Amino acid sequence: MPIHYGRTALYRLFGAEGELLYVGITTTPEVRLKQHAFDKPWWGDVAESKVEWFPTRVDAERAEREAIRKDAPKWNADRGGESWVGYGPAQSWLASPELRKAIAGYKRAVNRAAKMRDELEEAAIKEMLHGGASRHRMTRVLPFSPTHVKLIADRAGVPPSAWKLAAEKRAARPASD
Repeated sequence: MPIHYGRTALYRLFGAEGELLYVGITTTPEVRLKQHAFDKPWWGDVAESKVEWFPTRVDAERAEREAIRKDAPKWNADRGGESWVGYGPAQSWLASPELRKAIAGYKRAVNRAAKMRDELEEAAIKEMLHGGASRHRMTRVLPFSPTHVKLIADRAGVPPSAWKLAAEKRAARPASD
């Protein structure tokens, strides 16, 4: 299934006492919550859900990572960077320490990769705004699809012709001796 880069929802699930149970993202909250109701053993604890929409999937992913890191929802596998796997603290159904260690290592690597992607996006935005690189040129060097480059450029307010403006600024500078 292709990744949808457009409007994406961040949803939070709360227990009866107001405790945060789970945070996730989706483009179809109604469908996703029904999936959770069907396949999550903790679904019976959910008393309330809240949905917040973001203009892009990238924005929603960033907010999701921050919410998990900051609030450590009870049933999120990652719990904000800790080595949690499985459904909650007991993890009794995962008998193998090797499997738990491998899953935790994988999740740490995914989180590191997400942070690196954020840093790469920020550097690309700076280059497009101040270095004169066009969106087209950035699609040739970045490990992102042209659609993703357009989304991060639009989110940062990079006009399609920013490279022309930067080139004009460089040309207008007085020659140094």
